[in-house]
Amino acid sequence: MVQNISMYFMQQEDVFIRNRTKPLGILSLALGEKNDISFPVPKNTLPINLTNYVPKEQIVKSTSFRQMVQKGAIELLSEEQYNMLIGKKVENAQKADEEVNKLISRTPIAPAPTTQEQESENEPEINSRVLQLMHNLSIDDPDLAGAKPSEESVIDELETLDLTEDDHSYIMTHSSGKVKAWVKGQMYGTEDASEDESEEAETEEVAKPKKRGRKKGKK
Repeated sequence: MVQNISMYFMQQEDVFIRNRTKPLGILSLALGEKNDISFPVPKNTLPINLTNYVPKEQIVKSTSFRQMVQKGAIELLSEEQYNMLIGKKVENAQKADEEVNKLISRTPIAPAPTTQEQESENEPEINSRVLQLMHNLSIDDPDLAGAKPSEESVIDELETLDLTEDDHSYIMTHSSGKVKAWVKGQMYGTEDASEDESEEAETEEVAKPKKRGRKKGKK
């Protein structure tokens, strides 16, 4: 077994492999820089010239492929070992190719299923300034040495930024008071939402009639 995978790639022009899974089974290799190219390895130990199907560059960049080699599921072969295992019979090489082509016809070389790590890469990107502003609003004054921004100043700055729907959603879930009222207005088209919500509490207090008890006089 090849110990230094990087050295192997430097020394070998082509990449020769053999299925060494135990128990022996069909193996799906995830190739490419993002491990997004799926290649099926047949359920046999016939050697395969992998570069006949996938560019070497895509094999070299695959971290998943290296892990398979390190685990012993895939054996790397030199060209000399490949020729020795195939032998002088052309039929052996043809049989190996036929097995690969059968699998490819059923499951073509294509992007592999999305992994959890790749899904995390697809998470929305939030404006870095939005993250900072929401963070500053969430901590206590002593932590900011008295420099905690006011809600009004945060809104003023947010209005200068080119915000996306993801930014608005983030602000919505990480704010309160006037800032939350402002972003509601941005998301749902309510004019002067920040003023409406901030004044709502005051209006309720003013609108509530004070109950005055009647003094019952003596007849």
